[in-house]
Amino acid sequence: MRDVSWPLVGTPEPEAGVPTTVGHACTLVGQDLLTESAIAGRFPQLRWTAEPHPLGVANTLLLGLTGADMSFAFDLELTLPTPNLIAALADRVQTHFTGYEFITWPLCWVQGHQHPMTATVTLDERASWVCPSTGTVVSLIGELTTDC
Repeated sequence: MRDVSWPLVGTPEPEAGVPTTVGHACTLVGQDLLTESAIAGRFPQLRWTAEPHPLGVANTLLLGLTGADMSFAFDLELTLPTPNLIAALADRVQTHFTGYEFITWPLCWVQGHQHPMTATVTLDERASWVCPSTGTVVSLIGELTTDC
């Protein structure tokens, strides 16, 4: 695999060496990122990046997001089942935006809550955004909307 970059919503070229499941997970999380005006407005040119793990860790990519004013990367284990891979990716992106950019994303939609949702895999094996207080599934990852 070579170093590769692709748009926030979209998939890398097949010959880039990025597994299809990773490209799909990035598209779902990218769609959710675009629903947050604080992220879309402040970081308008975000792109996914992927490269082989610099320490040669097997079955692991160094995946990241980069833009004009921000760049971060994290390890992503490729052997995870697809729903777990999607939730892990969403969790790592959420951790960055909440912890380093001070943007609470995605904000819980349950009435009166002001905390971020949690990316998790539900009992029916779907990657979802869940209220950490009530356990309510608010949205599937990739299906957030701005009109809740």
